[in-house]
Amino acid sequence: MSLLSKAWLQAWRTRPNLELLCNIYSEPTDKGIQKRRSDFVNCINTTLQRYREHKNGIDRLKLCSPPSVSPEDFNRWIQIAVENGVKSLDIAAFDIAAPSGSEYFVLAPTVFEAKSIAELDLGHFQLKPQAIKTVRCHNLHKLRLMHVKLDEVLFQRILSSCPLIHWLTIVNCAGLANVKVTKLQKLERLDIVAKGSCSVEVEAPSLLYFKYGKLLSFELERTSRRRKLRMHACPNLKHLLLDEIGITDEFFLDIAEKFPQLEELEITSWDGDLERINISSRSIKHISLESHLEPVEEVQIDVPSLDWFEFTGRSINLFSFTAPSGPCVSKIKLGCRAWPSGPLPVASWFSKLKDMLTKLSQSKVSLHLDIDQPVSRSTAFEMLSSGLVVLKPLLKSGTIA
Repeated sequence: MSLLSKAWLQAWRTRPNLELLCNIYSEPTDKGIQKRRSDFVNCINTTLQRYREHKNGIDRLKLCSPPSVSPEDFNRWIQIAVENGVKSLDIAAFDIAAPSGSEYFVLAPTVFEAKSIAELDLGHFQLKPQAIKTVRCHNLHKLRLMHVKLDEVLFQRILSSCPLIHWLTIVNCAGLANVKVTKLQKLERLDIVAKGSCSVEVEAPSLLYFKYGKLLSFELERTSRRRKLRMHACPNLKHLLLDEIGITDEFFLDIAEKFPQLEELEITSWDGDLERINISSRSIKHISLESHLEPVEEVQIDVPSLDWFEFTGRSINLFSFTAPSGPCVSKIKLGCRAWPSGPLPVASWFSKLKDMLTKLSQSKVSLHLDIDQPVSRSTAFEMLSSGLVVLKPLLKSGTIA
């Protein structure tokens, strides 16, 4: 072996960024699969042991457990990374052999004793409060918990011990029926994804981006009424995205006062508790409202700085739209469909649509209709031939007789 090759080998063995991922997939009948998995585990053992012996620093470790690895091995690997001053730790335990009757592997408290960690990403672990008695990772800036089981007391202990967190992500964490984020003065981004019932309270003066939504794009059971949200004033918030959250008409009343810097507002799939949307703001530039389930009775938009307005739903009984001060694009998607209560009266529906388009006439309108019942050509042209829209792309489905 040449001197150059030896130098490169030494450099490779001491590089500060490690990514150890198991991508061994095969049928259970594959006789060689166990050996390949065993070789992978031995490789991790050898690699990390070398770092321990030579005291080589580890800046970043990304580790996805291979199938059937023992909890003892996995926790030893994490211990080595912590001892070597790891700054970014991204670990997932999808395939670790959890105890019988449990779907979670209990993570040792070592991680939360590491003062060097600035970024922490945990996936598919259980955090036991009786084991994690103290949290010393005070330099933590970014925390992501994905399918992690922990209780609300431990969650609050972590937040109160890590005041420098500026990015927090919570994805389907069992045990967190109530997520209270009120102690992070430097928090700039918050992402919460929940399956089923969850109550969220947010008070973060530095928050810029907040997204709160559901886990799946489709759920058999309506759960939006059980996803509650309470937001205190966030003077720096610019982006607010809510997906199937139980909100009421009152949510919009003080939106300008609570979020004076808000630029993007996106709300998807509200439930029957929301009947009127009244948005008045001098800062918002982008509004997107979408619901295929419940009709909204009234929408009032008074946003002078608006440059993009998108509405997707069924029908609107009352619609008010104050013309923006500058150029604006409006994208409207409506459905005239049969529902359990019966089909919508076509003539009346088109009349309301025409009134809505008239209110939007000072913006550039893009119209998309989804109609599942026959519409007479005379009705369509009579209601929509006012020059406001082009009829050619009008129908996605349905027929014009």
